[in-house]
Amino acid sequence: MKHTLLVLLSSLILGCTREQLIENISFPQAQNKVAVYCLLTPGDSIFASLKTLKSISALTQDSTESVTTAQIILQNSQTKKQAILRYLGHNGLYGCSQQELPVVTGHQYTLVTYIPSINTPLQASCTVPGRAANIETFTYGLPYHDGAYERRRYSLSWRDVSDRSITYNYAIVFHYAFPVTDGGGSRIITGESLYINEGFEKATDYVYYAGDCPNTHLTQTVHLLTMDSNLFRFYALADNMYKGVRRGGTNDFFGAYQGVMPEFTNIENGFGVFGAYLRTEKDIIIK
Repeated sequence: MKHTLLVLLSSLILGCTREQLIENISFPQAQNKVAVYCLLTPGDSIFASLKTLKSISALTQDSTESVTTAQIILQNSQTKKQAILRYLGHNGLYGCSQQELPVVTGHQYTLVTYIPSINTPLQASCTVPGRAANIETFTYGLPYHDGAYERRRYSLSWRDVSDRSITYNYAIVFHYAFPVTDGGGSRIITGESLYINEGFEKATDYVYYAGDCPNTHLTQTVHLLTMDSNLFRFYALADNMYKGVRRGGTNDFFGAYQGVMPEFTNIENGFGVFGAYLRTEKDIIIK
């Protein structure tokens, strides 16, 4: 038994350290499906991106190809009013203004996409959240140094606006700006970060988020997104995949592996997501 275990361990160790070049991998033929990405929110123009997903064995550097010949119909299920999303001439992007079809809170919408080369239309539906949450409190701690920049930990809270029948989900988009001084003089670094499935806690009727930000007197802007379940689930899965690869690094397979990610799409006969969100914002200032 001991000899068997030693042989097994030796083979595992050798298998992990030996490099082997694998060529001419044969992939099974797969049907190229279309992905639709369309997010609704009041106040902004309506856009939909339409892409054909290519097989991994396709001889091309691009994994998607724009679809330019589709007809996309968006309808308000309550009012039955419709709008046709027109192709905008680039990157598989279609759109219309909200003068043609307003996005109304609490209303359900359906999206139907007809493509000449596909017999069955792509269909989806979503409901715009009925209310938007607003950040009520902002607190921060003492500054600390993370090895590169001076930062502060902070906390936000807002009242959960979900009703009894529908649970809303939340995400934070943090727009940051802070000054740095280097060999070229002083400059302002700006950017944004998305937080969707980490750092959130719910207690009674409130939701709390804890994070960190640059220690600066410059104004930072926090966007709070109140999302329907389709959009939240799609972005939460995408965020988990992105963070897993980023944390593990390209040469650390086991460090990057986050478990088997479930597939999610609410597009019938295709891929992608049709979802909705509401947005509020708050400027935060550290004094």
